Amino acid sequence: MTNEILGIAKPIVETASNLLERLAGKPCEIAGEIVADQLYAWQCARRISIFNKASENLKRERIDPRTIAPGFLMPLLEAAGNIDDEELQKLWANLLVSAVESDSAQVSNYIETLRGITRVEAQLLTSIAMGEITKGYKLTLLREGDWSLKNPFEKGLTELGFPNPTAFWAAASRLYTCGLLVLKPSPSKSIRANTRKGELGFETNEVVAKATSVKFLLTPYGFNFLSKVTRKSLNVSVAEPWEGLQELQDTTRDIGNHIVNDVSRDEVMQIVRDNIGVI
Repeated sequence: MTNEILGIAKPIVETASNLLERLAGKPCEIAGEIVADQLYAWQCARRISIFNKASENLKRERIDPRTIAPGFLMPLLEAAGNIDDEELQKLWANLLVSAVESDSAQVSNYIETLRGITRVEAQLLTSIAMGEITKGYKLTLLREGDWSLKNPFEKGLTELGFPNPTAFWAAASRLYTCGLLVLKPSPSKSIRANTRKGELGFETNEVVAKATSVKFLLTPYGFNFLSKVTRKSLNVSVAEPWEGLQELQDTTRDIGNHIVNDVSRDEVMQIVRDNIGVI
C-alpha cells in the first residue's frame, strides 16, 4: 500500500511518519503498516490526519516529540483510525499532544472515553467546561392537549447540534452515566394559574406546569479528561458524581401527575416567562 493508493500527498505522509517514529522510538512505515498489522486505506488516512494535526500543535506549542508508552500509543492509534469527524479528530490530536507533554495524560480510560462520545456530546461537554452553558431548564406541562409548552432554554440547542430537547437531555444523561458530568437539579417549582372548569366555569387555582433548573458540573475525571483533549483552561465547577444523585431522585418524585383543563396556551406561556428566571 502506498501513499499514491491512499491519494495522500507525500509530504503529508512524511510529516505524520516522522512524528510517529519519534513517538514510537523506532522506524515505522505509516503508508504501509503502522503497527505491524495490515490497515485499511480509510483507517490509515484518518490516522495520518490526526498525526498531522498533532504535529502542527506540537510545533505551535513548542513541545518536542518524545517516546511515549506503547501501551498508550498503540490503542490510541487503533482507535484513531475510525475517527472520520474533523472536530473529533482535533480532540484526538490534542490527547496525543497532552500525552507527549506529560505522562499524566497517558491514561487508557481517556482513549475509551473519547472513543465512546459523539461530536454533539463532545461539543456539549466542551460548552459546559468553558462556562458557555451552566444550567438547563426542564419544563413539564401538566395538561392534556395537542400543544407543547415552549422552553426558552431550548432556543440555543440547535446551535449545539441537537434537533430537539429530548436529544439534548439524552446526551446529558449519557455524559452523566459515563462519569463525566454531574447533574444537580433544584427542587421542581410549581407554576400555577387560575383555570375554569366545568360548565359553570368555576375558577380554580391549579398547578399547570413544573419547572426544574438543572446545574451542570464536571466530575474530577471529566475535568481532567476535558483538560487533556481540549488543551484549554476550563471555567467550570467540579463535583463528585454522587453529589447530584439525591437531588435527581427527589426531583423525579416531585414531578407528580396533575392534569389541568381549560387553560390557554398564552396564559401558560406568560406564567413561564414570569417564573423561569427565578427557578
